[in-house]
Amino acid sequence: MPRFEIIQLIEAQTKTSTGKSRVILEYLDMIKQPGPGQAGKVIPDEGETPQAIKRRLSTAAKLAGIDLTVKKADDGVYFWAPKRGRGRPKKIRLDG
Repeated sequence: MPRFEIIQLIEAQTKTSTGKSRVILEYLDMIKQPGPGQAGKVIPDEGETPQAIKRRLSTAAKLAGIDLTVKKADDGVYFWAPKRGRGRPKKIRLDG
């Protein structure tokens, strides 16, 4: 009899994705981590450029429908969700 497990959706998507989609999913996970009033900081690995990180963060946010501010600095790339304006928030769906 095969073994059955329930796992997190992000884990299944990460394990089954390839190439660019895997990278985008990793950046989406980064974007979701900071809470209200917090920002994220990504420091490039050897061979990566801050511009590439900024582009990946922006692409992941755009695909997910998340409003994100992304800024480069000397030692890395910073990102945060801007304060929400007045009115009803946009409806977004992250589950295909």
